[in-house]
This record gives sequence, structure tokens and C-alpha cells, in this order.
Amino acid sequence: MTMVRLDNFTELAQIQLRNAMARCCIEGPTPSWASMNGSTAFVRAMPLNVYDTNSEVVVEAALPGYTPEQIETSIERGQLTIHARAPEVAEEDGVQYFHREIMPQEVVRSVSLPNGLQEDKVEATFEHGILKLRVPKAEESKPKQITIKAARSTNKK
Repeated sequence: MTMVRLDNFTELAQIQLRNAMARCCIEGPTPSWASMNGSTAFVRAMPLNVYDTNSEVVVEAALPGYTPEQIETSIERGQLTIHARAPEVAEEDGVQYFHREIMPQEVVRSVSLPNGLQEDKVEATFEHGILKLRVPKAEESKPKQITIKAARSTNKK
């Protein structure tokens, strides 16, 4: 058995912090309760995929349970914001919850996009709880093929 000697508690604290951060990255953020507009609501993260193709940048946001009418998106100077808000549901008389996690939620997420996009030509679709935004690249920012010419040989004999 190998013994590891720590010179002080600082090293131990650093190791614990690294382990906690690694767990957070693997497991993801945990939902938390927060007070919004005077009522208690469940706040959760909005998972995103952001990827680049030759002609566009694509953003996919998981928004299960929302309708397109409940989602607002905006883009300004490379900052994309997605805001989804479910309406309050009236409580039924005589219903007593023993456990409740499915409730109206409001989620907001912002992400920075790269330069060279045509922000005025964004296309948005919503299918099976996934919002997909396609932001086309400006012509000058698209990759260009460079033709390579063989150099002339100048061998003298």
C-alpha cells in the first residue's frame, strides 16, 4: 500500500474541490428550488447542443413540455437568448400532492455565438420538444477551398 503524505490541509481541500468539480461535470447541474415572481417554482437547466457546419451554426435546446408559443428567442451581437415560460396551472379542488416535480417552469439560457453569422436570417423549428435554430454563416466567413499549383522545376543540368 502506498502512503500519500499531504503537507497541509490546503492540498486536501484542493483535491476535494477537484473531485467535486469532476462530479459536477459528469453528473451535470442538479435542479434547485427558487422563488420566482413571489411563487415557488422548480428551476432547471436547459440542455443545449451548439455545433458548426460548413454553412451554418446550429443550436439545439431541449424544451420538453413547452409549446412554440411559450418560447421566445432573440439574438443580438452574437448573444443568443432562449426564454421559455409555461403558464400557471390552476390547482384542482380536493387534490393533495404527496410529491410534486412536474410544475410550471421558467427557463432562460444565453449562449455566445461566433462572429461572421447572418443574425437576420435565423431559422427556428420545434419538433418533439427540441428547438433547433440554424444561423447561416456570412459568405466571407465560410471555408474556402485553396487550389495548390505545382511549382515549376528549375533543375539545370
